[in-house]
Amino acid sequence: MVDTRQQYEDLFSIYVPIAGGVFVLILVLLVFVVLRYRSSDDRPTGGRSRAPLAEAVYGAVLAVVAAGLVVLTFSVMSEQEAGGRADAVSTGEVSARGAPTIDIDVTAARWNWRFDYPRYGITQVGTGNNAPTLVVPVGNVRFAVTSIDVVHSFFIPQQRYKRDAFPERFNRFTLGFDRPTLIRGGGKCAEYCGLRHAYMDFNVRVLDRAAFERWAQSKRAEASGRPPA
Repeated sequence: MVDTRQQYEDLFSIYVPIAGGVFVLILVLLVFVVLRYRSSDDRPTGGRSRAPLAEAVYGAVLAVVAAGLVVLTFSVMSEQEAGGRADAVSTGEVSARGAPTIDIDVTAARWNWRFDYPRYGITQVGTGNNAPTLVVPVGNVRFAVTSIDVVHSFFIPQQRYKRDAFPERFNRFTLGFDRPTLIRGGGKCAEYCGLRHAYMDFNVRVLDRAAFERWAQSKRAEASGRPPA
């Protein structure tokens, strides 16, 4: 299963110590310079550096660290995007490789969300002041996100994942949901989009596979005007 939360927490566990180390190093050097030259006439003069080798090594180390972080970050992003390009299995079950169980098309608009389930022919959309609910099954879910007006951003903080929604363009990605839960206001627009941006939320409801199928069949019957089987 695609566990974006764990992937980004693993990434942050690398970023944070490095950022902390750089902060401490710069702070120590700054304090040293302030104390060393605060009342001394032996101050550095302008012109060429006194230690070009040290500066070259310092620059090289920073470049290597930055390159390593960039590679790690893009490797995580490419893994998630590869999941978005993978074909969803037609049986609706998670394969051994963690293929998506379903596809959900997400459309953002000021200031609401619409969730379409192509396999089931159903739609979830907010009404008035009532936020819509994104209902998903446990397992991998493939999303295709777009916008019909300005740039929005699909953000589920609990998943540690955010992806921009652009007009006339689809961003595709896969998220994994590991257990049934209900998160009220668990999804947000993370890109300022106007007057009611702060209220552009949605709920996230995760169901086990059997419960999700019952929900989907009930919504489909409701949309067609037939009683659920």
